[in-house]
Amino acid sequence: MSIDLPTHNGNSKLESIPGNNPIDNGILATVIPRKGRLVPLRTKAEVQHSSPQIIQAYIAEIPPKSANEVLKAVDALIHAHNISPSNLQHLRRIIKPSALPVRLQRPISTVLPQLTLYLLACPTDLLPLSILQTLLAARLFPHPPNIFTCDIPLYPPTSEDQAREWSERYWPSVWRRFNPWGPQPSEIEKAEAELRRDVGSIMGLALEVGREAEEGGMGVGVGVMVADEKGRIIVGAGDGRWADRSFYPKDEEREGGRGNGNPMAHAVMRAIGMVARKRRNLASQNQAPPSSSPEVVTKKSSSAQQELATTQRKGKEGKHFFDHPLTPLEKQIYAQSPLAPGGYLCLDLNIYITHEPCVMCSMAILHSRFSKVVFGLRMPETGGMSAEINNDVTTTATASDSGKEAENEAGGLGYGLFWRPELNWRLLGWRWDDDDPQAYGKLSGDTHV
Repeated sequence: MSIDLPTHNGNSKLESIPGNNPIDNGILATVIPRKGRLVPLRTKAEVQHSSPQIIQAYIAEIPPKSANEVLKAVDALIHAHNISPSNLQHLRRIIKPSALPVRLQRPISTVLPQLTLYLLACPTDLLPLSILQTLLAARLFPHPPNIFTCDIPLYPPTSEDQAREWSERYWPSVWRRFNPWGPQPSEIEKAEAELRRDVGSIMGLALEVGREAEEGGMGVGVGVMVADEKGRIIVGAGDGRWADRSFYPKDEEREGGRGNGNPMAHAVMRAIGMVARKRRNLASQNQAPPSSSPEVVTKKSSSAQQELATTQRKGKEGKHFFDHPLTPLEKQIYAQSPLAPGGYLCLDLNIYITHEPCVMCSMAILHSRFSKVVFGLRMPETGGMSAEINNDVTTTATASDSGKEAENEAGGLGYGLFWRPELNWRLLGWRWDDDDPQAYGKLSGDTHV
């Protein structure tokens, strides 16, 4: 039921290099790397807390010599009233006048500014003002207590930039390199350092795979690559939603259209299916553990070719899934990239996608136990990975969607499926901010990738 495909373009940058060791994934060396940067995805909880929950707090002017005494007295008073204090560890409790936000510098005045500090006493809902005034009057005698209120963020910042913004707008804040709403900064930095080595080349290869599938009439220009933690390519898959003509709506076909096609042949679904086939073939062949010896490498290469032939023959059994390579480039990658035996699903594998996957494919990535996901252009109307909320803006996935400002303006469905505590798996996620997003083509904003 699949359509005929043209021979791989001889002008492509992906011609194989003779003598390359397939285990070393020489195909990546033939790709001109894409230039860009990795932008960590924000979790749903991070987006929800990007605008801080604001509460009111008491601010008291105190002399430096009484600072610690007054702070301890206020905290003791709160505990004495059996009040559960708010956690203000993300805010500086005592500051100098020079550290005050600009908006607070005018209304607060002191008799002797050079001898004054400012104490963040407590949220206003914990103690009546009269009790706090009595406490301070006893310790600041003969000077009457000067107490004001100001807005403070209830929860800690999730980044250094956010801490800086809050310090200027509300009250001096501290970022302790801890993220209560998502993966920890150290975890992201370590993973990003590993990805940075090959991500440009892998995204370039994904573009070529997607372009070849589109030129062959299989589907839209979406490509997917699956690689292990060392950057070695496992499989590549282009979109194949139109490879089976039985999915063409009759009325649309007469008008030259092809509809949404076969959802099970989205590039992500095909790539996951190819990994599954590789694992099944390895299990049936009962291959020995990998070895670097020439004899084993030769045997492995031959085994990979046999595996491809078996896959192509058996691929017709599930014609709607197309979980076998179809295009010349897909076949080349599949044959040259044997998978290590003994693995489980897509555990310890990373997936790279030219466009943000739809909700169905996002959940498939999650359930397949991938370690990391990287995608190129955002799909605000259909994507399932981003956590930003849709602002009712009709969009088209083009260069205009690239960049942090455009990303926030475009919004999205708000699922943030890569990191949801209520689901049974979480993975790290990035958007690849390509220097030339025009290379990714143009998809309608309502396209499900």
